[in-house]
Amino acid sequence: MTCTTVPTMSLHCIWSSAEHLIKSFNLLKTSDEVFLQLFSTCPFVSSVCKPVCVFNNTEYLPGVKVPVNICKDCSCGSTLDPKTGLHVIECSPVTCNTTCSQGFSYVRSPGQCCGTCVQQHCIYTGPNNTVYTIEVGKSFNPSNEKCAYSYYCIKVNAAFTLVANKSTCPAFNPEDCVDGTVTTTPDGCCKTCEIQNCRVQRNNTYLLADSCTSVHPVEITSCSGFCDTGS
Repeated sequence: MTCTTVPTMSLHCIWSSAEHLIKSFNLLKTSDEVFLQLFSTCPFVSSVCKPVCVFNNTEYLPGVKVPVNICKDCSCGSTLDPKTGLHVIECSPVTCNTTCSQGFSYVRSPGQCCGTCVQQHCIYTGPNNTVYTIEVGKSFNPSNEKCAYSYYCIKVNAAFTLVANKSTCPAFNPEDCVDGTVTTTPDGCCKTCEIQNCRVQRNNTYLLADSCTSVHPVEITSCSGFCDTGS
């Protein structure tokens, strides 16, 4: 075999074995002895390389992405390695954006370099685009709807939902209250008080009927306080 039979420009790198060199030249598989004979006959072929990068025995042209590592952004560069004659693979670390919106948390993804933002709470957007987060199982009373609605956070499967509940006040009758105990509920929306027990009041009065008046005063009873129908 002579040098003229070797297509030298198909070479891509420094070879790790005779078989690798032969495959690079697209020759039929032969013995190391034949390879050594070829190499000694044509020593110049060892310095001829394709303008490529090589990773895992795969060639990559300059500018092409090289899958070196999921957390590295690599591509075949334009710089030559003086030892191998190949183009150098240039890498930079992948920067993961770990900043998430309110109500979301950063969670690593198995098998991926970067994670994702996963919702963890319900989200309420109020006036002026003010954002509030509500934990699952908790209620929230927005200031602009304080005495109108409250919102309860639930999670169904992977969906977070705010359930609106219309606010209502219990019945209030100031006549049923102990004097001086009227106040408002903690949310400031409803009046409440200490309810006085039902008691009987007795009053003596003269009965009037048409133009007649009773000779003696008559005792009249009435109920005051919180009384049921059986009192």
